[in-house]
Amino acid sequence: MLGKGAQLEITTELRKSMFTVNTIAGRATSTAPVYDGFVAAVRTAIARLEASGGEQIIL
Repeated sequence: MLGKGAQLEITTELRKSMFTVNTIAGRATSTAPVYDGFVAAVRTAIARLEASGGEQIIL
């Protein structure tokens, strides 16, 4: 919404913990509870950024 982008770098260990089948094809249908928590945290950070008018927020 702000016309800005971001890239998140995650460790192999985190990626492995988010999926029960850690392959490109398998990830779409094999999310684990860690994935849901990660998605929720990212969405919260985006919402806070948008609410601040785009000012950087250090979490």
